[in-house]
Amino acid sequence: MRMKIRKCLLLLFAISGLVAAQSIGYGNTGPGAWGTGEIYGYGGTRDGNNGTVGAGAGLLFAKYGAFFLDMGYTSLGTGSVRTLGQPLHQSRLYDFALLGHVRIPVKQKFEPYLIVGGGAFYNTFQIATPPANPGVNPLTYVGSSTTNFAFHTGAGLRYFIHSDWGIRPELKVSISGQTYVGFTIGFFYQIPSDY
Repeated sequence: MRMKIRKCLLLLFAISGLVAAQSIGYGNTGPGAWGTGEIYGYGGTRDGNNGTVGAGAGLLFAKYGAFFLDMGYTSLGTGSVRTLGQPLHQSRLYDFALLGHVRIPVKQKFEPYLIVGGGAFYNTFQIATPPANPGVNPLTYVGSSTTNFAFHTGAGLRYFIHSDWGIRPELKVSISGQTYVGFTIGFFYQIPSDY
């Protein structure tokens, strides 16, 4: 079941990238032109000790606005989105979000942006169950999961290395059952509206 969900989400991101690529432009050309599609991938850290990776696709729909579908994965180890009071291990966090970027085009190569959006945290983990015979049986773990709403905010910078691609450092705060601060850096590619 989880594999089907992952395949469906990857297909959704691929389709959204194609839709963004086929969108109608407003006559502008060059980096960040209106109607431009954008795809990206990133890696980094969440809370300083948990590795995170992700990707997304979206549309730059106005000079100062953009929307993206974003999907991320973080290995939480023994942590979880909710405080459960029992030992955990193999905790994984899947982050699904719809993010808005408030674009601040300063120069042709630099474009800072603010992030605001919402989504869901899907957290899978192994949770300890009390043994039937505490002195004899070892602690056993059972698979479980939780789903939580998440609010995202933060800021980033698009630095254009070429007219249609570049790097994207980003600081994002995700507020849910726990608050996570993540720093990532990745590459982006903008698909022109007349593609």
